[in-house]
Amino acid sequence: MPDALMAAVQRVARDFGLPSGWLNTAVANQWETSLPPSLEENLTWHRFGGLRVGVAGRRPLIALKLLAAVDQGGPQSVHYQDLVRLNPTEEELEEARGWATSEDPSPIVADHIDQVIRHVRDDIE
Repeated sequence: MPDALMAAVQRVARDFGLPSGWLNTAVANQWETSLPPSLEENLTWHRFGGLRVGVAGRRPLIALKLLAAVDQGGPQSVHYQDLVRLNPTEEELEEARGWATSEDPSPIVADHIDQVIRHVRDDIE
């Protein structure tokens, strides 16, 4: 990210008590494989001076958070906590599962996806 943006990100983290990596470009790597199918129609663009920011809508965010929770530590990860806070419906979880399993169809990853979804269901009940 440009230096001016990094400085603003650090200022927001300081002012709101957020972790230093609260805003990152990790999802940019996903452009190389695929993105949730609903992303394009569920993307809202905002302009802040010379900066244009795309904000993912609910369905693609749930899918991205599910995959990130599987990749980065399950129920203890910030992505898992975000997923629980989104309080996804069964339909949204199944849509997210479909996309996440298409990213890596291995049985091990599918099992991890199922585990995270089970934990989410338990935590939102």
